[in-house]
Amino acid sequence: MRRLILALAGMLLLSNSAVAQDGVPDLRATAVGRPLAAALDTCGIQVIRHSMPKGIGGLWLDTKHLIILAQDLEGSEATLVLAHESTHAARTCAGLTPPQPADVEARPAWIDAMLDEEAEALVTEASMAAELISGGVEDAREAAARRPFVDPLLAMLVDGVPRAQVRAAARHAIEQTTYRKYYESLFSLSAAR
Repeated sequence: MRRLILALAGMLLLSNSAVAQDGVPDLRATAVGRPLAAALDTCGIQVIRHSMPKGIGGLWLDTKHLIILAQDLEGSEATLVLAHESTHAARTCAGLTPPQPADVEARPAWIDAMLDEEAEALVTEASMAAELISGGVEDAREAAARRPFVDPLLAMLVDGVPRAQVRAAARHAIEQTTYRKYYESLFSLSAAR
């Protein structure tokens, strides 16, 4: 899976259809996004738009210092996905994302750390949606509704549920899906090198 993603990144970077686009101003305009935008600027992370496979709104490619947003994302949905991917990028830049361990014994701890990071990115995305909605951004509610993990987290935030509890709900939700298998596959692929 990781090799497929890296191959996709290589094709995107070599493709003439890749369009450089600074989506960061959308982040800078929000309280949730300002620290993320600052991290992107500090770390020299580029944001581009490109066609992506169905169901993938964005990717953070740490080895390339690159965030790729799906070309067809518009308005608030693009801002939400950028906030999500920027969370991964900012955490990597700050040294908070653990590198894949070489030792098989360390696999469970690494997978749990990656699931924790994914939960944090989802909560950031939901927080961004809440801020956009409270600011009167018209398409923000619909954008959040199209993001299956974000919509229930947004409802919790709007209801005043503490962030730690929202994060625990996000972590529980992703534990019930294919995210664990995804990170297990990444680990297995890296061990097979």
